Amino acid sequence: MTRTCTIMRRTSPNCSMLRRSRTLAEAVNPPPPKTKRQYHRADLIIVRLKSFGRCCTNEKGKSNVNMNEEIREALRKDRTIDIITIGAKSGLPRRIEIWFTNVNGRIIICGTPDAKGGKGPHTSRDWLANLKANPEFTFCLKESLKIGLPAKAIEIVDSEDRKYLMSAPETKWYRDQVDSIEDLVNESPIVEVFFRDVT
Repeated sequence: MTRTCTIMRRTSPNCSMLRRSRTLAEAVNPPPPKTKRQYHRADLIIVRLKSFGRCCTNEKGKSNVNMNEEIREALRKDRTIDIITIGAKSGLPRRIEIWFTNVNGRIIICGTPDAKGGKGPHTSRDWLANLKANPEFTFCLKESLKIGLPAKAIEIVDSEDRKYLMSAPETKWYRDQVDSIEDLVNESPIVEVFFRDVT
């Protein structure tokens, strides 16, 4: 009993670490359950986020050398994530599963012109509209590592950069779904992800 009470005090709402993590934690996880045992377990997830430090690259393209190696490895090898965006019209959190791609250290989220992944006509994406209206979102790793990272998305609009990204070996799957790479350059949703400090 004494041990449990000690841990609960460390993760109480009065703890400055928890206060700074509350916004991210509430976006990634539902509110803590009512029982003390479950509340303690949920708060440990919040506190653990603090140990990961900085993430990936900043918006100036410089590497954040303090990023935890587990996250770096996940960004190199994983593919499927969830993203939590803010609805462009509703203002409410929207969570969907999606792929991301690591192109020479650049983290991008993209798609084929047709939302179904085929050669159909261009389809607008709610997630892209959400990110254009509210670029701040949560990037939720869930394969080799389960953690939500605060991030910002910037749409790639430069045609040369779009062609570079969609010509990379890592984006071959998308090229295989269309008749021409120009279809991807002209019509695909493409955003680049930048991570801000978890702290």
